[in-house]
Amino acid sequence: SVGMVTRGRSALKSSSANLGAIQLSKIALSIETEARVGSIDKASLEMKDLLAEFERVKAELGRLMD
Repeated sequence: SVGMVTRGRSALKSSSANLGAIQLSKIALSIETEARVGSIDKASLEMKDLLAEFERVKAELGRLMD
């Protein structure tokens, strides 16, 4: 549902911004915005970018934790 997408992306947007993962936050904001205006297809396309950036951030955080 649009509400579920919006809530999930909003939480990810805020959390990633707090960690300094600005690009991840920007992608999450874009998906949240697209979902709010009903453009689920466009939001779905951006999920690929979101997942790739999440993996990049996860790897970087893992490197910093070592």
